Amino acid sequence: MKICAVSGLGAVWSNYAPDVLEGNHAIGGGEASLLRCVQHLASFGHIVTAFIPLAGPSGQVYQGVTFRPLAEAYRSLLLDGYDVLCSWSDVQAILVCPPATRRVYVQQLNDMPQALAFWRAVDAIVPASATHGRFLSQFAPPGASVLYAPLYGGVLPELWKDALPWAQRKPVVSWWSSPDRGLHHLLAIWPVVKKAVPAAELRIAYHMWRYVDGSRDFFGAPEVAYRSRVLEQNFFAAQRAGGVNVLGPISRKALAVHQGETKVWAFTFDPMCQTEGLSVSMGEAISSGTWPIARSDDALREVYAGYVQWVDSPIPDDAWRGRFADAIIHALRADVNPYEARAAEFARLFTWEAAARNLERVCQAAPKRPDHVDGFGQGM
Repeated sequence: MKICAVSGLGAVWSNYAPDVLEGNHAIGGGEASLLRCVQHLASFGHIVTAFIPLAGPSGQVYQGVTFRPLAEAYRSLLLDGYDVLCSWSDVQAILVCPPATRRVYVQQLNDMPQALAFWRAVDAIVPASATHGRFLSQFAPPGASVLYAPLYGGVLPELWKDALPWAQRKPVVSWWSSPDRGLHHLLAIWPVVKKAVPAAELRIAYHMWRYVDGSRDFFGAPEVAYRSRVLEQNFFAAQRAGGVNVLGPISRKALAVHQGETKVWAFTFDPMCQTEGLSVSMGEAISSGTWPIARSDDALREVYAGYVQWVDSPIPDDAWRGRFADAIIHALRADVNPYEARAAEFARLFTWEAAARNLERVCQAAPKRPDHVDGFGQGM
């Protein structure tokens, strides 16, 4: 198949090169999903062109994939005769794409397409989980005929081949997901953890301050501004307790080193929006041999089930935060990690090659509906 992949995620992390995952540049989970999947699709024998926020000249070839800047995507879709479009959260690409091309929408973020034109044009939606698919389908108009097929994120087991055995790791608690998913809760309970385990260290591997600076005055969405300010206040309180280390936006390889040194992955998950629950962060916490502790919401339990210690509550209140702190303290003091043995099993099941094979099957199976129309025609 001749496949066109388009990133609708924007240059959140600034423009990047095709080999960014092997370099010293930070990148998000959605961007990693596109890059890993298109490289595997090319290795399967498909002709793949990927349009991303590209650093450097157009036409770079890496791992068998031709990379071009986003500015060239829509014109190429119209002129270059692709068999399949795989759009990572770019609704406009679905609408621009000629009807002769199968249109596959790979949902990554809180994107809930509601335009009638989208539902008339798309052939298949690849949500991050079955939970996401059920939620997304609620936005479809009556009679919409769309193939839904989950695409679970993958991991690269070789990233942690030098990871320390869990018993040899220092009492490091880590967070490497987006701060808006509940980091403020972890910061709130950190003084309790630090008091109980004085040697404990909290590492935050994310561009936390860019998130705070860009959100604290975002009054168009008051809940975003409020959470950002709470996070900032909780951070300074946690910092006074000691042991807090903000690593910032580090590269994929540098992050793998820290993951292999982490004793507890503490995911005090509290998403602001539905569909925030399935990120590569959790999969990497499991695969790198940490003791993963999380609050289940969204799709987390559907996908990660027995690989994680769940500390649940319908509402993340003070009582829940107390139980979460107790769980972290217990794990830091334990001699054996009951989840360590499951890391290799998870890494074998959830690979990027498997994810790409699933996407390949969707591309091949997506039906060309008889009512499939040009997005710029009916329904606008």
